[in-house]
Amino acid sequence: MTNNIINILTHNTTIESKDKITETLSKYTEKKVNEDKSVTYTEIATTYFLDNDKWHIDYFGNIE
Repeated sequence: MTNNIINILTHNTTIESKDKITETLSKYTEKKVNEDKSVTYTEIATTYFLDNDKWHIDYFGNIE
């Protein structure tokens, strides 16, 4: 019985960790400083980081 509980707890932790990694890699935040010195944050959804094992510097050139 104890082993089942440990397996269930470990399984949920593993899934939550994987979900957090997937969530983190499925978006990035653009930060733009406006003329009035305020900062605007825009969350951009993308699969680029999940789809590619190697990230090319050209991709980052388009991010503000």
